[in-house]
Amino acid sequence: CSQADPTETGNALFIAVLNPEAFLPLAEFTAEVDRFIDWVKSSPPAAGFDEVLLPGENSHRIYQERSRRGIDVDTTAWEQIAELAEELGVELPPEID
Repeated sequence: CSQADPTETGNALFIAVLNPEAFLPLAEFTAEVDRFIDWVKSSPPAAGFDEVLLPGENSHRIYQERSRRGIDVDTTAWEQIAELAEELGVELPPEID
C-alpha cells in the first residue's frame, strides 16, 4: 500500500461488477451457475468433513439460525447490557430459551 509508514497494515480491494446478460441470456447463465453448484456440491468432502460448502453457505446457515432463535450473548456481556439499559431506562426484551 502507499502509506507513509510501510509497517502498518492496510487493506486492498478490487471489485468487478459484470452484467451476465452482456454475454449470454440470463436463463443460460443461471443454468450454468446451477450446474457448477451441483458439480461442486457433488465433490467428496475432505477428510473430517461431512459436506462441501460453497462460499457464504455456512454464514447463511448461521444467519438463518440466529434469525429464528436469536443471538447468544455471554453472561458478562448481557449483565453489562442490562446495567446500561437500567441506567438509560430502557426495557430489555424477554429472554429466549
